[in-house]
This record gives sequence, structure tokens and C-alpha cells, in this order.
Amino acid sequence: MYDKTMKRIEGQENDDVQLAKMTSIPLTALELRQALAIERDTVESDEKALPDGDLVISVCGGLVIINQETDVICLTHYTTQEYLKRHQDEHFPTAQRGSSRTCLIYLSLNVFFSDHVSNDGEQVAILERNIFLDYASRSWDIHAAGESEDGPNIQ
Repeated sequence: MYDKTMKRIEGQENDDVQLAKMTSIPLTALELRQALAIERDTVESDEKALPDGDLVISVCGGLVIINQETDVICLTHYTTQEYLKRHQDEHFPTAQRGSSRTCLIYLSLNVFFSDHVSNDGEQVAILERNIFLDYASRSWDIHAAGESEDGPNIQ
């Protein structure tokens, strides 16, 4: 069943395939949408670039759901995690590197280096709007180290 689902996912348009494959980390819906909006040349956060939450769920072929109580996007069943772990090299060969790159690009957004923040209220507002910051700052190195036994390989 999972093989068929992965073939359906991989048979979608390339952007949708990439979107689905990036949806493998348990994050809140907004955190994930902010992470998915990051591209190599991103320097500014852009609310318009956030993918629609329903689209994120749709392109994942029924493998993920949004927990209504916690707003966390998670796999539908523990066997899904087992399948994805066993087939990671086949379906997600560069997932760790991609996740690390996304975190580092996010951490480099101009909004976090703004000289015009004049008070704590503005700083709090920036942090509240950019909630992927917490995950990115805590996890970029874990993803970088997880790509290979030789250490980080970020391109």
C-alpha cells in the first residue's frame, strides 16, 4: 500500500512532489508552511509564499494529517514512519541536507538582522510571526550531521 502511495506522490507535478517530500518533520501547520516557503534565494519572509495547508495535506497522498488539538502535521499511522524509515534512501536520499539547508536559510532571513527594531515589543512581534525560528535554530545542525557519517554536507 505504501509503495503505491509513494508512486502516486512521485507521479505528481515536480513542485508537489518536492512539497510532499519536505513534509516529513512533525511541525505545526504554520511552522511547516513557513519552512516550505523557503527557497535557496529567500532573504525575506513572505506571507504570500506560504503554501496552503490543505495543499500540503493533499500532495502527501493521505500519509499525513493535522492533529486538530495540537495543530501538528503528523503521519497517519506508526507503520507509515516505519515504512518511510526503511525506504528513506530510496524516497528521501537528500532529506537531511535539504532540511538543514532550509533551516540555515531561514535563520539568515533579513528580518532577524534588522537594525530598525527599537523595542522589545517589536522583537516579540517578529518572533511571533516567524515561529519556524525555534525549530530552525535548534535543529539545523542535527539535520546536517544526519546526512552522512562524515559530517555535514550542505550545498
